[in-house]
Amino acid sequence: MLSSLWLLALTVGLLIVASAFFSSAETALTAASDARMRQLANKGNKRAKIVEKLRADREGLIGSILIGNNAVNVLGAAHCHQFCHCLIRRGRSGLGNHRYDRVAGGVRRGDAKNLCLYLC
Repeated sequence: MLSSLWLLALTVGLLIVASAFFSSAETALTAASDARMRQLANKGNKRAKIVEKLRADREGLIGSILIGNNAVNVLGAAHCHQFCHCLIRRGRSGLGNHRYDRVAGGVRRGDAKNLCLYLC
């Protein structure tokens, strides 16, 4: 049981990092100056050439980033829900009945984000 909690916690942590990657990629690729990227690409900068190729289809780029970020966030919420549910089940005797019932009600409703915030 303890190893599964650690695995869930690690998975949630990795999904948070993946979400941060997608969010930062969106910000970086949309905020970069077109003129500056063109100037750097003309000077032979390989990274600027890659950015120009990616930004050639802006709608596809933004769509891909947002779909990836959304998928990661949905998986993260589901794993966080499972992690919190396992934590509650494991420590049920120490929480007290009233608090457990309130928290377990959040689990039944599937409100994983608020449940995790409540527990932390």
